[in-house]
Amino acid sequence: MCTMRTLYPEFFGIFNPKTDCPGLFDMCHTVILPKLTNDHYRVYVTKCLNSEDYLQPLYYKYHITVAEYLKSHDYFCGVVMIVDVSISNFLSYIKKTDIIMMKKAINISIDGYGIRIKAIHVISDSKFLDNALAIVKPMLSAKIASRIHVHKSYEELHKIIPKEILPKDYGGEERSIKTLQEEWIEELSSEEHLSYLKVMNGATTNESCRQKSQFAEQYAGMPGTFRFLSVE
Repeated sequence: MCTMRTLYPEFFGIFNPKTDCPGLFDMCHTVILPKLTNDHYRVYVTKCLNSEDYLQPLYYKYHITVAEYLKSHDYFCGVVMIVDVSISNFLSYIKKTDIIMMKKAINISIDGYGIRIKAIHVISDSKFLDNALAIVKPMLSAKIASRIHVHKSYEELHKIIPKEILPKDYGGEERSIKTLQEEWIEELSSEEHLSYLKVMNGATTNESCRQKSQFAEQYAGMPGTFRFLSVE
């Protein structure tokens, strides 16, 4: 994580969701659901809304702020992701996606924060979905890529994730995703969390101490295994 903060500062920082992400929550709602699954996994829902804006950098910064919160406050086996693009302008999002930025964000999540992805459930009936997955899958390990499942309706989720965990927007019993989003914004904007981010933002590396030959081997393409860290 120290190396990633140094090499990719654009993803990190003291990020206040109340003031630093105008328009993001008109583009999507992205929340961790309150209840764990029976096998102790967190459910992470991203619901893309019908917006022409695609604020990819802000989304990743918010995601990393959530990851920092989970790292300091939560215990869980891994994450089950729900990516709901059923009402979004999906083709527009694909055209605007920065693939290099997406690759970096994936590596930060998996290799940096150690987030274990049990499954990725995509909700969409778009004919362009296969094209999008063809772009995303090469960025993932073969194991994670094999865990991507596509559903055409919310009802299909009920066979996999209990209704008591899902928001009522998805036919579940939990509070609405909009309400949960508002609660997360409040929590992530708290003085306690912002102070924590300030401390973590200082945990970087002195790259001038790194052997250049090792750097080329380890970080070209962000392979995901870091063996040498020089912390200043």
